[in-house]
Amino acid sequence: MFEVIEDLRKTRLKIAERIVNNNEQIFENNLHTITEVNAGFNNDLFDIDDRYIIKVCGNGKEEKFEKENLFYIENSNSTHIPKLYKYDNTKTIVDSVYEIISKIEGKSL
Repeated sequence: MFEVIEDLRKTRLKIAERIVNNNEQIFENNLHTITEVNAGFNNDLFDIDDRYIIKVCGNGKEEKFEKENLFYIENSNSTHIPKLYKYDNTKTIVDSVYEIISKIEGKSL
């Protein structure tokens, strides 16, 4: 018999909500629809208002996140790559590195 100690889905959604609430300059209004995206293998992904994606490093491979951040910066003029709004590796808002990018239509790789 197993005892549920913590609902990890709710915990992950609270992390996304904390990120949204601490980045008011990006997210315009106070009411947001935050849903977890089931496409990430190693990271937690959240859809915010069907306009933004929050990606939280969930596997400890922060060096890969840093490379991805540099890729977004180097390709910031491309219309085929999401716009990077924020990359935060300070771990002051949440205990993980995260990024906020624009949501683009299409199928996830």
